[in-house]
Amino acid sequence: MLLGYLLAVGLIIAAVAGADPSRDPSAALGAAVAMGVFELWLAVSVLGIAHRRKITLIDLGFEVPIRWAHVATGVLGAWALVLAYGTFIALLAKVTGWDLGWLGEGNALPDSDARTTEVWIALGIGIVVLAPFCEELFFRGFLFRAFETLRSAGPAMVLSGLAFALVHFNVSVVVPFFTIGVLFAWIYRKSGSIWTPIAAHAIFNGLSFAVTVAGVGS
Repeated sequence: MLLGYLLAVGLIIAAVAGADPSRDPSAALGAAVAMGVFELWLAVSVLGIAHRRKITLIDLGFEVPIRWAHVATGVLGAWALVLAYGTFIALLAKVTGWDLGWLGEGNALPDSDARTTEVWIALGIGIVVLAPFCEELFFRGFLFRAFETLRSAGPAMVLSGLAFALVHFNVSVVVPFFTIGVLFAWIYRKSGSIWTPIAAHAIFNGLSFAVTVAGVGS
C-alpha cells in the first residue's frame, strides 16, 4: 500500500515536472489526470485489502442507507462548516489586522491560459466523480472502520477526518476539510451506508465546482 502511495505521488510530481500546471495546459491536464489516478489508487487499495482479509462490500457499507436524509445533513453541514470557517478567518483578519488570505485560498485552479476544455473535463471527473467515491471508500469505509474497531466512534471520526484533511496537501483547507471529514464519518455511521457520504461528497463537490466554473467564466 505504501509503495502504491509513493508511485501515485511520483506520478503527480512527474506530471508537473518542468512546467507550471497553473499556466501550461499540458501540465495542468497531466496534473488533473495524475490526481485522478491517485484517487483510483485509494479505491483499489481498499478493495485489494478487503479481498485479502475477506471483508465484504456490505462490511464496507455498500448497502441501502437507513435514512437518505443523512445526505442532506452532509451537504448542508459541509457548506455551513466552510462558511463558518471563512467567516471566522475574515473576522480574525479584521480584528488583528493580520494578512490571513492564504488561509482562505482553497485548492488553486489553473490560470486562464491553462483552462482548456480537456482540463475542465479532467478536473470535473476527478472532483465530482472520482474523489467522492474513492475518498469516501478509503477514509470512511476503510480508515474510519479500522480506527473504530481499535478505539471508539469519536476518536475514529477525528483520526479519519484528520487524515482526510492532510491528504489534500493544502494548509488552507486543513481545518474545514477536517471538520467535513468528521461530519461525513458521522453520517456514514448513522446511516449504516457508504452511499450517504459518497452522495453528500459528490453533491458538495459538484456544487462547488459549478460555482467555481461559473465564477471563472463570468
